[in-house]
Amino acid sequence: MRSVCFIGRGGQGVVFSAEVLARAAFLEGKYVAQLQSYGAEVRGGSVMAYVVIDEKPIENPFIEEFDLVVLLSYPEEWKYVVDKGKQVVSDESIGIGTLFPFIRLARERNLKENSIALGLVSAMGYASLEFIEKALPKGKEFEENLRAVKIGFEEAKKLYKSSSQCL
Repeated sequence: MRSVCFIGRGGQGVVFSAEVLARAAFLEGKYVAQLQSYGAEVRGGSVMAYVVIDEKPIENPFIEEFDLVVLLSYPEEWKYVVDKGKQVVSDESIGIGTLFPFIRLARERNLKENSIALGLVSAMGYASLEFIEKALPKGKEFEENLRAVKIGFEEAKKLYKSSSQCL
């Protein structure tokens, strides 16, 4: 069983990322469970969403620690989740775990950091790029999201090759 937790603030697309990852893993033939938690003040409030992926049916999706925690921002109320993450990847402005330039890449290229995060998660082997693409909603933002996923994927591969930190 593998698990990925996305943490951030409302409006950053944390739930969207978890839903797309879950859909991609499902399309790959895996069993998945996707859960989320956020306050009443969705915009700007803290958000946590996670995905559990397995080769066999998932009997209990509630887990104690995550294989990967992706921090787009760091609301303090999720510190206990971050502390239990086996691997943590955060935006370089947060400075926890492996650093990744989600926000900088998003600003430089006018993209969304959550889709860049999906590319990183794909590069780490949680779902293939092909199935992430198939799982993205086919609406007006499809091309923009796909471009962001591919940039996140390529940047993660570069970081992995040039860093002693294991992604």
